[in-house]
Amino acid sequence: MILVTGAKGHLGKATIESLQKKGVPADEITALVRDENKAADLKDKGVQIKMGHYNNYNSLKEGLQSVDKLLLISSSEMVDRLVQHKNVINAAKENGVKHIVYTGIDIKNYETTAIPYVSQIHKDTTDYLQEVGIPYTVLDNTLYADSIGFFSGETFLETGIFFPAGNGKLPWAPRAEMGEAAAVVLTTPGHEDRIMPSPQIPLIH
Repeated sequence: MILVTGAKGHLGKATIESLQKKGVPADEITALVRDENKAADLKDKGVQIKMGHYNNYNSLKEGLQSVDKLLLISSSEMVDRLVQHKNVINAAKENGVKHIVYTGIDIKNYETTAIPYVSQIHKDTTDYLQEVGIPYTVLDNTLYADSIGFFSGETFLETGIFFPAGNGKLPWAPRAEMGEAAAVVLTTPGHEDRIMPSPQIPLIH
């Protein structure tokens, strides 16, 4: 059984779609969601639905029962984000999950990054994964190409476009490609205990 957290988000849905395209039966995919009523589209496809919240350890412990592989999509909440990630990892360990795939971040240097408040959580989560002893794969995801419009804004011709890259270069990848990469790792062998580079389109200054 493969379980995808954050299954109603863009990356979660893209991963589930890629898993199904690869021939994984719907009843061997579980979507962990906070509101079952909002997961009707996944349920209609035959995907199993389980309720769970990163802040509710008991819900995670119950939701991760009988799961072999887990895709842990990083929390979108900045408050207690590391605690939330640890809750999922601990619940996975308690349930005997055999492989955790985590959506990390593609950062060249954690000490000089322009977004330390984001990148540090990913580093700490990766460190914790390596400590707990469950086979893991960290996907070094980069910024979503789908979010370029967010950084551009409506006045980018006058004000320019701000990217959190300092004076460095910035790689982009669409969510669909990141979901495809996650599905490959979840369905093929040889990725355990590795930090994987993200799929990328050409670098932008």
